[in-house]
Amino acid sequence: MLMGLVAFLAYVLFASSGEAQAKQAGVLTYAAVGLACLALPSSLAAPRLVPSSWSQNRFDQFSDVSHLPAQDAAQPDPVSLLVVLYQTRFIIASAILEGAAFFNLVAHMIERQTITLVVTGVLLAMMAVRFPSRQRFVESIEGELR
Repeated sequence: MLMGLVAFLAYVLFASSGEAQAKQAGVLTYAAVGLACLALPSSLAAPRLVPSSWSQNRFDQFSDVSHLPAQDAAQPDPVSLLVVLYQTRFIIASAILEGAAFFNLVAHMIERQTITLVVTGVLLAMMAVRFPSRQRFVESIEGELR
């Protein structure tokens, strides 16, 4: 997710670097910055809408293996379902930020306002800071198991 955004940022910066900046911000710049202002809190709140009970429901759904042949009837591991939950939450949060960042880059290509690059940098930094580390991942899984 980060690399696609960084590649597009490089394209926006280097492909059309000779064009002059517009004198004043247009509607697209305001819309892009506004979307980013909504995306930041949404990226924190939306993943929480995928409840922890989702993993328990998925575990209950997959634990009934009576209809499967004997070789496929292995019980799912609850930790593996929590891994899926963690990954789903991360993808949702990152997608919200990434969409707003791409919109800001497109606005910059069209209207050439510096504020859209600043906002893109903030969104990119948020994505990088929230990228899962081993410690954060383990703490999240342990928190869900309690």
